[in-house]
Amino acid sequence: MGENQTSNRKIIWAIGGGKGGSGKSFITTNMGICLSKLGVRVILIDADLGGANLHTFLGISPPALSLSDFIQKSVSHLQEALIPTEIPNLQLLTGAQDLLNAADAKSTQKRKLLRSIQSLESDYI
Repeated sequence: MGENQTSNRKIIWAIGGGKGGSGKSFITTNMGICLSKLGVRVILIDADLGGANLHTFLGISPPALSLSDFIQKSVSHLQEALIPTEIPNLQLLTGAQDLLNAADAKSTQKRKLLRSIQSLESDYI
């Protein structure tokens, strides 16, 4: 890869598990805070389709915009739904607020979502 291509690469980590209450949000939030304090740009995405709660770990009220707004085309770019936090270099994109609409997203919408996540301006997602 050329130097420009390497500098535009971002690291995307997925944290998941089938059991609720196992600490996924706690670990994710703390990893994001630690990375952002190192001076890298971090976006946390809560992809829970219906029970998004990552915002509570950051002391943020339920946001007005979420993944569901992007899926339903209320916003054209994910960047519009990013929420700043009080922590420098750390932003949040919260999970869909409407489980049925988000879960029924067509495969083309899911591909568009993945491409949009990859295009977000950040070092770590």
